[in-house]
Amino acid sequence: MLDPLLAGAGFERAHGSRPDSPGVRRDNPRGTEQVPDSPFGRYTVRFRDWLIANPDQRARYQELKIALAETHADDPDYDDYTRAKTAFFDEIQHHLGRSGPDSSNAGAPAAPAS
Repeated sequence: MLDPLLAGAGFERAHGSRPDSPGVRRDNPRGTEQVPDSPFGRYTVRFRDWLIANPDQRARYQELKIALAETHADDPDYDDYTRAKTAFFDEIQHHLGRSGPDSSNAGAPAAPAS
């Protein structure tokens, strides 16, 4: 089992996920700002940069997350909250210069924000 090895590296089991969870099953170690050099890591940075460059969309995403958090506050896990954000990400993918974190053009630069 990897649990002891991952725990020694600072990872903790993420509670509240179901076996079909769309989210991560492990939490990142706390206290680090290092982004992995991976398609998902690059996607995350592109998304962050796009939100910084587009305050109207940043506010819209914040409002969506707040509303979804309220809607799903009593859920036994966070999976339906995560799934509910999918429409937003589907809508904005073209702004990030690729179709998603697993896209084959992982090294493509982000498209200019419009």
